[in-house]
Amino acid sequence: MNTYIIFSILILFLQTSLSAPPKEDEFPTECKAVCFNAVKPFLTYLDILQKRVEVCEVTVAGDTLSQIAVLNGTLEILGKKLAIQEEKEKDSETKIMKLEQLLASGAKNIPNLKSEPFQKVGSKYYYIEEKLRQTWHGSLQVCHKLGAHLVSLQSQEEIEAISGLLREYAGYWIDVTDQFKDGEYISISTGWNASFLNWAKNEPSHGQEHCVELHTYEGPAVMNDNLCSAKKFFICESNALEEEK
Repeated sequence: MNTYIIFSILILFLQTSLSAPPKEDEFPTECKAVCFNAVKPFLTYLDILQKRVEVCEVTVAGDTLSQIAVLNGTLEILGKKLAIQEEKEKDSETKIMKLEQLLASGAKNIPNLKSEPFQKVGSKYYYIEEKLRQTWHGSLQVCHKLGAHLVSLQSQEEIEAISGLLREYAGYWIDVTDQFKDGEYISISTGWNASFLNWAKNEPSHGQEHCVELHTYEGPAVMNDNLCSAKKFFICESNALEEEK
């Protein structure tokens, strides 16, 4: 009987409201004493559960807001990093463009070459520059642009063959250097030790002079070591033209 009354009251309670436990005077008069005392622990527990739910809702809402705030902060930081990265990329692109412009400008400083710059001398093809002076390394670049290399002289006969095409009192870079090991002269065209050297009197002088020129300062063309940074005329040799023939 008591169990039936208790369940009846619980059903009544659930039908009316879950917002707050009913007061004692809200129950029917016949069960005030017994019924309310029997149901009161359940009502108290329900009240506790409801408060816990309310606290949980407030806590979860607070945590959610905190997480959103943290997420917003993270997104803001990422946005700034992306902006910085984009600026760096733009800066890199600008530098690359400037470098390309500089290279293009530098290419304009290379001498205006004849449509057929190479001439056959003996069995070889040479380009003899006699207007623009370059450093030894600059001469390498010009010859490379022509699809050639600094002349690699193999004999006295080759020197004599081109001597009549050279200016008097002038120097012309050739492909010989001892930049890698002092006193060990190699042909930069072949990578091997120079097979032929015809030095001027009292040459080579060594010291800081590591690049070799063919000069006509004292009459017939002979070899002399000089500073690689000195600006001289130069002679290019084309193997490609030789192979075509």
